[in-house]
Amino acid sequence: MQRAQHAVVAASSTDGSATWNHIQPIPGAFFQTADQSTDKNATTADPINDQTAYTVWDTLILPTDNPDDNPHTAAYTGPAYFSKTIDGGQTWSQAKVIINTANRTQTIGNIIVVDTRNDDLYDFTDLIVQPNTPFQGTHSNAQLAFVKSTDGGSTWTQPHVIAPFNSLGVVDPNTGKPARVGDGLEEVAMDPAILLVTSSDGGATWTGPQDIHTAGGLPTFTPTVAVNGGRVAVTYYDSRNLQAGQTANWPTDYWVEYSTDAGVTWGGEQHIAGSFDLSTASVARGFFLGDYEGLQPSGSGFLAVFVKTNCDAPYRSKKPLCAPASSNTNPTSNTNPTDVFSAFLS
Repeated sequence: MQRAQHAVVAASSTDGSATWNHIQPIPGAFFQTADQSTDKNATTADPINDQTAYTVWDTLILPTDNPDDNPHTAAYTGPAYFSKTIDGGQTWSQAKVIINTANRTQTIGNIIVVDTRNDDLYDFTDLIVQPNTPFQGTHSNAQLAFVKSTDGGSTWTQPHVIAPFNSLGVVDPNTGKPARVGDGLEEVAMDPAILLVTSSDGGATWTGPQDIHTAGGLPTFTPTVAVNGGRVAVTYYDSRNLQAGQTANWPTDYWVEYSTDAGVTWGGEQHIAGSFDLSTASVARGFFLGDYEGLQPSGSGFLAVFVKTNCDAPYRSKKPLCAPASSNTNPTSNTNPTDVFSAFLS
């Protein structure tokens, strides 16, 4: 594609991802100018209806198509879009807006969840409302919200606000250097705790937010949540192994914790990966592992997908992958700072 062209593209696989076919842009999601920018697309397979899947994303609409202009000018909006397939990804429906947004209001982190009892669809999102450019150190004006469809995505409710985000960001308490984490996405991440909200009546009412994990005041971030039968699992990163005064490295670990009573109590914490040095990750407005970690039920357990750096403890400076991440302005020996990993959690 040319410089300004971009699209939300879908592909399908019938052999466990060995090969992919039907690669195509979603109808209505192909843009040729820089005044529209898509982000955070997510696809969900319908567990009830065979060959059916749904995809959602936000499209940031700007007042100019100059790619060098500031995308967060005084006039922009970011509605949520939706498309579905009923033939296994051979074709997709015309993209349509399911959450309309006003000036200086946007959605981000849209994701579809299907209620297996009745096939109702829920699109959860981070709904950012005015004023949405807070000064450093204040809460972002964002809301955890959802819209609901009871007819397969043909019509949707107005947004229902569950709770404020109140995300504070994540910084190394010893150095003050920031980490860029998934605290703008709707599996809510807080520093220094993880909060959970639950509903038992189809989203009409919600409990919480409930604090389910802290790390002694040290950063905890980018949780993911999934349900399998009577168990709820939450995965997360935390910095419990960071020692006072430790500035050469930022030890970070990946964990899982479980609930067997619908989120009322939590326990059975298990270590998944780490410690690894977060400060060797690529820098993109902070040390960045990526914000697309995932957790899904699998058999009698869960399958976790996550990112970590390739600098594992003990952190030796002579290890090529323990150098600062290489970039075009600062080439180093660390040309592969992070990789994606998976783990089965029983």
